[in-house]
Amino acid sequence: MLGTQEAGIASVVATMTGGRQREVGIIGYDGMTGVAVILGQDSSPNETYIQVASNGWSLPVENLRSMMAKSRSLRE
Repeated sequence: MLGTQEAGIASVVATMTGGRQREVGIIGYDGMTGVAVILGQDSSPNETYIQVASNGWSLPVENLRSMMAKSRSLRE
């Protein structure tokens, strides 16, 4: 059974040439944002907006990168 902290929905939005925005992804309780940062970028090229409010989890990218360096299963 899911707790309330794991029930929100977020939209990932890309800004196109000319400033128009398009939704490029939807993230539920089992997903995450910031994949570009995990892959080595300094920031994400997209914006993330919460569409269905709930509680979420936040992890500093430095902590995640450190753990990924130590854990093969997490890297995979």
